[in-house]
Amino acid sequence: MRPIKFRAWIDGQMSAWHEISFLPEAYNNDKDTCGDDEVDHIHMQDVFSSFEEQGVVMQQFTGLIDVNGKEIYEGDICKVMHGEHLIIAPMIWQPEKAQFGLDAVVDFEGEDHVVLTTRPEVIGNIFETPNLLK
Repeated sequence: MRPIKFRAWIDGQMSAWHEISFLPEAYNNDKDTCGDDEVDHIHMQDVFSSFEEQGVVMQQFTGLIDVNGKEIYEGDICKVMHGEHLIIAPMIWQPEKAQFGLDAVVDFEGEDHVVLTTRPEVIGNIFETPNLLK
């Protein structure tokens, strides 16, 4: 199982968060019963929405490691060879596939996505080096 880690961009500065403590009373909670115990359910969407309202952008660790041993987070710009083609694209969460992947528009021999058969290399991120995507 991969570690659950986040990094946050606060006022243009990156901060790595390895552990986040959530205070249930600060968010909309549901009470549920599990045996004789009442259990709080924190709605993660509410938690992340409150961060966004404060201008904080959260990015999750993907569980992937690049060719240089660097952890890959959402928003990292990666380069990877796809057959004979060099792909440079940001790493995103793909909810329709329930996985992280490169946000690349690909149409090589009828393929509509990049299958990572080799480890990508992190060459920047969407905040500090967005020019890499041009």
